[in-house]
Amino acid sequence: MKIKLGLSWVCMLVGICIYLLFRSRSHLGFQLLDTIGLSTVVDALREMAVGIELPDFVKNCLPDGLWSISYILMCDYYNRDERRRLRVAWCSVIPLIGCTSELMQWGGILPGIFDWRDLVCYSAPLAVYFYSQSKTTT
Repeated sequence: MKIKLGLSWVCMLVGICIYLLFRSRSHLGFQLLDTIGLSTVVDALREMAVGIELPDFVKNCLPDGLWSISYILMCDYYNRDERRRLRVAWCSVIPLIGCTSELMQWGGILPGIFDWRDLVCYSAPLAVYFYSQSKTTT
């Protein structure tokens, strides 16, 4: 079970690293880091990554999938003693918020650019989790 928690942290940290090192500095997360005084640390890390090119999908979509996986694994771990229905409900919150935000961007309700790959990255881990839970007996 602790492997699940460790994997959750790895997914979260890889997603954070991709975001910090390769995404545009105009994103909201960078403004928060600037506000709390971490801009020089982030800039130094970004400088070390200069020259590394990542495919568009890895840079822009994969972090969403990694964060979705991380949340599901962590939530499942901490709710392991709950009934399956409650575990599944809690594990669905963040991936469903991500899917909803993408669909709202598509509909012009929320600012941003809809990307079907982001929608897949949010929803695929949840679909796998739903399937795995349908095969368990507890």
